[in-house]
Amino acid sequence: MNPIEIKELRERLGWAQHEMGAHLGITQASVSRIETGTQEPSKPLLKLLAMLRDQKDNKPIEAAA
Repeated sequence: MNPIEIKELRERLGWAQHEMGAHLGITQASVSRIETGTQEPSKPLLKLLAMLRDQKDNKPIEAAA
């Protein structure tokens, strides 16, 4: 996923950057850097983003306890 797709996903989910960061276990600043292309997301993070994108009902995926 490219930075624009990541930002569009976040907006489609109705999340602010800090909310997306909380769901993904990263900071708001990291979300901002990823969306502007100044930071590359890790492979595990890209997998989580793809799962969110592919989820039909767009409900947040809860982290395993």
